[in-house]
Amino acid sequence: MQNGTKLSFFEPYLNVTGTISGPIADSLPSCYNFLYSIYSVEETRFQSFNQNWGDFFLAFLFNQMGHALTFQSKFKRIEEMKERQNYNGVWTEYGDLVYIIWTFSPIEDAAMSDVRSYVDRWFEDHKWLDDETPEEYKNLAKAIVTTAARLTHSWGQSFGQKFEEKKALFANSVRGYKDYAQTLIPKKEEPQVGAKPTGFPAATDFMNGFFEGLVDVFPYDSNPQRCRTNFTVSYDAFERLFLQNGEAGAYDWKNGWGDEDFQTGIITDFAYLLKLPFGASFSCYWGFSTVIVQPDPYEDNVLTEDEELELLIKLGSHIVTNLFFNAGYLYADAFAIWDLVTNQADSTLFFKKIGIYSGDILIRFFWRRRFTRNFEYK
Repeated sequence: MQNGTKLSFFEPYLNVTGTISGPIADSLPSCYNFLYSIYSVEETRFQSFNQNWGDFFLAFLFNQMGHALTFQSKFKRIEEMKERQNYNGVWTEYGDLVYIIWTFSPIEDAAMSDVRSYVDRWFEDHKWLDDETPEEYKNLAKAIVTTAARLTHSWGQSFGQKFEEKKALFANSVRGYKDYAQTLIPKKEEPQVGAKPTGFPAATDFMNGFFEGLVDVFPYDSNPQRCRTNFTVSYDAFERLFLQNGEAGAYDWKNGWGDEDFQTGIITDFAYLLKLPFGASFSCYWGFSTVIVQPDPYEDNVLTEDEELELLIKLGSHIVTNLFFNAGYLYADAFAIWDLVTNQADSTLFFKKIGIYSGDILIRFFWRRRFTRNFEYK
């Protein structure tokens, strides 16, 4: 490798998947909680407008008019801060502007029936027109504001009606998609109590057991153990999403969308799935590559005492050496499989145990506990 050039795409792949697994996946539940809190507050606030879009936009209009002078002074302050390069103050003012624009209260119900009277009171309260303004100009300004208010309220009513229609159409489309998706998701057959699993549950039991047998020989804090943890967490998330309860997972996809716990669970499990590409690739690759591909003791042109011992006990090849030193484990696994088939063929854990012993047999071909010249007695 020269000039920072990688010889394969594996490390760039780890960089990309690591970004997805770390900041992106970890932020999903937090972002959801943040957005849901905004939604909850705004939904409650919208109820104060009688859930009427016309009332909402009318109040929005008068709020902007009432803060016209405030907006003018804010933009002037922003320009002054830019000249002084006080960018922290600039963004503080922009944030204050957003707060002023979006924070407003509903107009009393009486104003809806008599907009012109409300406009007259509004002009008096906000002192838009002084006593020196000609009466015809006052009446013209009030007439313009009254017309704008009525148009805004009417437009808001029309917008609200179309919005509700689109919302209902979208809900029907989502409901139809969910019904169709459930026909594509394989159902997990729940075996009867005390019955030997068959079909898909039997296959998953065997694979889980096989993977468990592969990694149980390694230390707790090793990469193969982390590999199993990453797979287990992701598989459990996948099972909750799609395979449990003989339906479409542990979640009520058809009726549960309005429930906060349902939404939080979906987001969290989806974040777990996003972690799988990096977690499995990193820990599984580095964990099993050191097992399958044996290091060359002469690579650094120096033989340590442990490396000399490895060469002394090596019987032609690593696999032959491993089989020799693991003969006891292999015999125990083979006998356990024979006992299962002969005496426990109807056990509910039959396929999982077969997987465990099969995985242990396979890993014994490639791995054995290393011998060193230093022994510790406890």
